[in-house]
Amino acid sequence: MTPIIRDIPDPGRRKFGGVDTFFARIAGVALLLMMVITVVSSLGRYLFSMPVPDMVVINEMLLVCVVFLPMAYTQLRNEHVEVTLFTGMMPPRTVKWLLAFGCLLGGVAMGFLAYALTLGAIRAFQTADLNFGVFRIYTWPARSVAAFGTALLSVRLLLDLLIVIRRPVGNATDPTN
Repeated sequence: MTPIIRDIPDPGRRKFGGVDTFFARIAGVALLLMMVITVVSSLGRYLFSMPVPDMVVINEMLLVCVVFLPMAYTQLRNEHVEVTLFTGMMPPRTVKWLLAFGCLLGGVAMGFLAYALTLGAIRAFQTADLNFGVFRIYTWPARSVAAFGTALLSVRLLLDLLIVIRRPVGNATDPTN
């Protein structure tokens, strides 16, 4: 059976993991803030008939951090969904090149997506796009976070591509650990 990514140690892969971990922790803080705001708003609504104004919009902005910032960390830890139904039966050389192709395709696709998201964030900044409510909440910070998180994933995938290509065939089936 061909080993999966997390079965093969590679100390070089973790060199840039501190950045991924840092932004994953920021995402955790954003999730905690979402929970606190939701509880405070619910208690305010039912106890005092005064919910947190614009709670839904604030949570939408925080949700962008929760979703996009930890994507590179998830790739670092190889926690994305991985189906090995067919690759488990393939020879290591084939798995190596399939994995390299997947990293390349994912890295390039995420790069294009990051570029498009960056253009959207710039446009939102230039036009002062905002959500009207009790507070005037600009959308460009959340759009920028989405672009940054996607770019971070693109870099992580391209780093994984280099690791997969540099490994000998017997060990090159997965870049994590």
